[in-house]
Amino acid sequence: SPFLADLNIQIISSITRFLGIKTKLVRSSTLTVSGKKTDKLVGICETLGARSYVANNGSMPYIVPNKFEKKGIDFVFQNFRHPIYDQGKLGFLSHLSILDVLLCCGHNSIDIMRVGRPKDWRLSERGG
Repeated sequence: SPFLADLNIQIISSITRFLGIKTKLVRSSTLTVSGKKTDKLVGICETLGARSYVANNGSMPYIVPNKFEKKGIDFVFQNFRHPIYDQGKLGFLSHLSILDVLLCCGHNSIDIMRVGRPKDWRLSERGG
């Protein structure tokens, strides 16, 4: 396929398999969801039967959390704190690609990434 998105999807699929992540990946372009920004995200959640949505903190300025909550979808910002791991002799440089942690830590990468979740990070019992 001539699209960069197809290569990205293959890379993401390979990484998730390597890490043992079994979450089904879906291309939003395969869904018949309309709307813009938050409305489209809510529509995607509804179409897929999602009970919760975890947003990256970079979306804070433009995402509207109560639109999810009005539809019964739990909403939380991830508040990820980049964990420190061994990158070798040159010291640690944060916020690199997933490839860096994979090459430095192998199968332990998933546990290292999970350390970045805040200890109090939980969705409601309904949302998981």
